[in-house]
Amino acid sequence: MPYAVAIEFSLNPDTVDDAARAIRDMLETTRNFDGNESTEVLIDTDDNTRWVISERWASADAYAKYRDYRSGEGKVTGLAPHVLSSTRRTFEVRGTDS
Repeated sequence: MPYAVAIEFSLNPDTVDDAARAIRDMLETTRNFDGNESTEVLIDTDDNTRWVISERWASADAYAKYRDYRSGEGKVTGLAPHVLSSTRRTFEVRGTDS
């Protein structure tokens, strides 16, 4: 069953450009990871420090393998100084007829 993840976060207003570069680099790997079906970045039109990364995965298992990768050899190290706060939400994707 498809699985979706939304990561909402606020960036330091003084380092938004540096954060954008780090996120772009990070998401290149995410998009190419086995099981990733799509990854989008949404930026608040009224506040460019508020971002949401929306990811869709083939399954919860595919996402778990990605999280394991990011917890180990694929750990992202350059983003933390730019992020003021973050929230991660996960969703099981169902059709409207479910």
